[in-house]
Amino acid sequence: MAFRSVTTLPLTRRELEVADLVRDGLTNREIAGRLFISERTVEGHVAQICSKLGLRSRLQIATWVVEQETREAPKPVQLETLAGAARSGRRPGRLNVWLGIALVAALAIGGLAAAARGNTSAGRATLTMTTLIAGLNQPSGVAADPDRHAIYIADSANDAIQVLHGDGSSARITGKEFGFPMNHPTGLAVDRAGRLFIADSGNNRILVFDRYYMSVLTGTGRPGFAGDDGTADAAQLDSPQGVAVDQLGNVYIADTGNNRVREIDAGTGHITTVAGGGETDPFTGNYLGLYPLTIRLHHPLSVAITNAGDLVVADTGAHAIYEIPRAAGRTFGAVRRLGGDGRHGYSGDGGPATSARISEPSGLAIDQQGDIIFADAGNNRVRMINPKGVISSVAGSGTLGFSGDSGAAASAQLTYPAAVSADSTGNLYIADTGNARVRLLRGSKNPISKKAPAGARPSFPAGSYMAQIQARGKLVAFVRNQFPFFAYPNPQTGRLEGFDIDMIQAAARAIFGRDDPSVLEFVTPPRDRIATVHAGLADVADATLIDAQDLRDVDLSDPYLRSVDLLLVTKGSPIHAFADLAGKTVCVPDSKLAPELQAEARQSQPLLARAFIAPLAQCLTAVHAGSADAIYDHTPGALAALAANPSLVLTNTLLGPRIYGFALPKGHPEFVQFLDGVVEQLYKDGHWTAEAKKWLHGYDDTFNVLLRS
Repeated sequence: MAFRSVTTLPLTRRELEVADLVRDGLTNREIAGRLFISERTVEGHVAQICSKLGLRSRLQIATWVVEQETREAPKPVQLETLAGAARSGRRPGRLNVWLGIALVAALAIGGLAAAARGNTSAGRATLTMTTLIAGLNQPSGVAADPDRHAIYIADSANDAIQVLHGDGSSARITGKEFGFPMNHPTGLAVDRAGRLFIADSGNNRILVFDRYYMSVLTGTGRPGFAGDDGTADAAQLDSPQGVAVDQLGNVYIADTGNNRVREIDAGTGHITTVAGGGETDPFTGNYLGLYPLTIRLHHPLSVAITNAGDLVVADTGAHAIYEIPRAAGRTFGAVRRLGGDGRHGYSGDGGPATSARISEPSGLAIDQQGDIIFADAGNNRVRMINPKGVISSVAGSGTLGFSGDSGAAASAQLTYPAAVSADSTGNLYIADTGNARVRLLRGSKNPISKKAPAGARPSFPAGSYMAQIQARGKLVAFVRNQFPFFAYPNPQTGRLEGFDIDMIQAAARAIFGRDDPSVLEFVTPPRDRIATVHAGLADVADATLIDAQDLRDVDLSDPYLRSVDLLLVTKGSPIHAFADLAGKTVCVPDSKLAPELQAEARQSQPLLARAFIAPLAQCLTAVHAGSADAIYDHTPGALAALAANPSLVLTNTLLGPRIYGFALPKGHPEFVQFLDGVVEQLYKDGHWTAEAKKWLHGYDDTFNVLLRS
């Protein structure tokens, strides 16, 4: 090791020797044999190195060693030099992983499957790689959400999440804007409702970001192990690196520092350990037939859920990947080894994955075909295990460095890839950590393509209200701006977003052929929507309740949404419906509909002790303090409260269905018919369903959106 002087560094000579061997990818057992010391002593040295340097993983130790070496080099190490060193058999100094994020590789799902099953170099050569985004700093996580045209990247060393939007814009989330500043975020996962789960590793917690809110799902912030069989918000984690969510909303965490995998039950909010006994050990066999709590995980960095609901774990320190199949009910069955023989190295492509050698497996992803894709970080490759158990390399030549953009993925160079994500359209994203970028292997379509080119400007009969709007050059729309998922300013961009906004934009496209701000203007409260439209200050108002009272002042389109009112309780509450509220207290958030909701609550449960009206914030305080047993609210407010408070859940009680349409100026029946046709077309061509899935997916059962026959 070309260190300047031991006296200038914080480590002892023996710790430097251990760090050097960690950089080479040796296990504790191999280091012990090389230095003639015990494995426990090696583990102690590794822990001491991390403590002195403020690091959290063996990968970061390796990075620190590289930094010391590159500082001693007479000139910066070039990629060409590294490649030449590899060809000549000399050990190259590893690139500085702290340079930033350099990864996103997206792969055609069909191409991935073909590469795995056929394992031919020709098959892999058809997969090409490009850089999606560069200039990151130690990217350690990536998650694609094609349903909402977004890609999330954990820009770990910058303590931020980078968001790429389908319209070409980007955003940066640090957590500070929500009161939860992040510290070295790593693993990411997106659920069916579009919520982003973040392994906030340096803060020993899991965060949830829901477009407009951020909250702590679990972790007190202090490293440790506590809380099993209790509520997740009171549990302790230790440097969690990975997170995954299944279709039922259950959350799985690679609690790396505790050498465990833990689960948060979506129904109860309780946390339990589902794999790992807490003690660590290098690979000790294939664990065949052993149950999850008896195995010893060794620095697990990632978890994933298969299409069948089975749990997959990347046991990074043991150079192995395990599968824990879902058994009857809520339990898991015996563990089986999917890949890796426990010895770090590279071998086995085209054969059984259980006989192959892998090195420091980290990020995991499952594609639509059931292939398990993982970042084989120590081999500078991305590899895959197909459903038949055959392993193959799908990206990376194995030579450390950067090359290959616009060329065959199998020939490209990667540097310590840390994470992968496969989306439903066939794209594969790779966090090419040491190259400070995300790389993409393209599938069936552009991963974040959102809007089609502007259409032709329609023509309308002279004198029609649509022609008047065209002549004026702008559609003026009144929209609510305080209801997340319907109409609300994005905290990062300031732009209004939501389901109602998308409906208004569809109307603008039908009039102008586009929906950009040059032709669409939004008017927001505190003005009254009905009065604003009645006075001619807006052409249309969103989400107007269709009732006889409103019809006196405005015309109303056909409905485009039906909602219901919801009963919210805390997780673990015995209340599941109004039938359970005998002798209980309900808080109704103050609004125009509050008296009606209060009456509904009393009618639904005559034995209700009390139903009182108060501001939503006071209702939330009351239910958490126990002075109220439930909140009964109109849908948008209920959803906002639910998004901001993970401890709240919805019951199965759905009352008071209401339908909403557009409010339009009186005296223009052609405009009413026109917008009715716009909504009808949105239903027919699938756009309405797509937007409902994008914004309301996960809440659709409670919103009960109107599907017209």
